[in-house]
Amino acid sequence: MAEQKIAEAKVEHAAETAAVAATEAAWPQTRAILRVIVIVLAVAAFIWGLYLL
Repeated sequence: MAEQKIAEAKVEHAAETAAVAATEAAWPQTRAILRVIVIVLAVAAFIWGLYLL
């Protein structure tokens, strides 16, 4: 019984570690996409401002 609980604890720890690693790996890609969106919006606002002049 104790061996089963130890095995379950190891599986839970491995799953948690995998989830953290996946989140950390995806964050730079998300930041890059958000950066591109912000730059595109800034350029569009600048062009719109020039158009209004």
